Amino acid sequence: MALSTIIVGAGEVGSYLARYLSQEHRVVKVIDIDAEKLKSLQEQMDIAVVQGSGASVEVLREAECKSADLILATTDSDEVNLVACMVAKKLGAKRAIARIRHKEQSVGPSFYRNLLGIDLVVDPDALVAVEVENLVRETGTVGVEYFAGGRVELRKMVLDGSCPLTGKPLHEVGFPADSLVVAVIRGNRLLIPAGSDCLEVGDTVHVITRSGSKKELQCLFGNDHGPSKSVMILGGGRIGTTIAQRLSSRRVSVKLIEASRQRGWQITQDLPRVEVIHGDGTDIELLRGEYIENTDLFISVTHNDEMNIISALMARELGARKVVAIVDRPSYLPLAQKLKVDVAVSPRLLASSKILAFARSPHIHSLSLVGVGEAEVLEYHLPDGSHASGRPLSELNLPSGVIVGAVVRECEVVIPRGSTVLMDGDTVIIFTLTEHVSAVSNLFS
Repeated sequence: MALSTIIVGAGEVGSYLARYLSQEHRVVKVIDIDAEKLKSLQEQMDIAVVQGSGASVEVLREAECKSADLILATTDSDEVNLVACMVAKKLGAKRAIARIRHKEQSVGPSFYRNLLGIDLVVDPDALVAVEVENLVRETGTVGVEYFAGGRVELRKMVLDGSCPLTGKPLHEVGFPADSLVVAVIRGNRLLIPAGSDCLEVGDTVHVITRSGSKKELQCLFGNDHGPSKSVMILGGGRIGTTIAQRLSSRRVSVKLIEASRQRGWQITQDLPRVEVIHGDGTDIELLRGEYIENTDLFISVTHNDEMNIISALMARELGARKVVAIVDRPSYLPLAQKLKVDVAVSPRLLASSKILAFARSPHIHSLSLVGVGEAEVLEYHLPDGSHASGRPLSELNLPSGVIVGAVVRECEVVIPRGSTVLMDGDTVIIFTLTEHVSAVSNLFS
């Protein structure tokens, strides 16, 4: 019987999740007050819709919430999301996930789970802050994801004009033995490279590797820089101040540019280690006066996607070593990359990854979306009696576009070969095109 999922909110996150989950043979129903949004979604995908407020008992009943396996509350209103999840659980929904942007710092997951009945709370702003903090610590990369308690990493490296790997077939590149290239993003295309394929300037190379191989990979790609010691942040909203607080506590020199004098004064009181500058972050003279050319990392995190991309490009042109733009709309990510923004981070994609990992299976411990969602990297725990256990990988008949990148067995990390035999209890790191997610789940369940 197909799993039933109710999504409250037809915005960017809700639409994104509806598209993914409807492709996995689930019964998906979307609730929203906007009839036009619902009509547009129905024209694009095989889903049911209910018009109305997700916080309404009658609307949730109309959506047959009592028989739902999962409810995802993803609107821009924390209050609506909390009420929707609480009411849905009371009506009989088995699990509930709420997207919350203004979570109280003193309140932990147990509060939402035990007192409100909400199984998972996802805070996109906090996820962005962690992502940026990783970028500061991890030099020579434009992104890093951790799996299996940090023992396996997915590193994203961009080839610039000075990279010694440019023009070389992959089979001639001396990658570390504990590393595996699983994907290359070239322009708007995601490629799964063969050994004969050559890397090109501008490629973003995705490498699954055992932790501890960072130095070797950085030297190989010719970008062995030291960690970021000076950071400039444009935007004093919640994401900007959260990033500033986390980085300043790590003894990183942080400057924060804020247009509002009153808001800037408040940040100065709250974050005494952060140098707050009042002004326009797109003012070239201001950036030069703050020695942007000596900045290791520039992060643009205003509430305007276009402003973030433009200001990041300005900072790069003025000499910042690496630039990051926070881009709320996932559709802007390819554009940002094409314009040579080093890293574009989407809070909505990060939230979607977290939600999908929970929604899919109790055996998926974490999930990372690749590109704008064309592929995923899954951390899958093999249950007892898994179809894949006791068989070498070469006999699993994996679909084209599915790669087992690493196997973690107790304390050992193995970059597998065709002869590698999986066992119950193994943690398997799998790269897969999104279209094969259901097949992968069936195979490894």
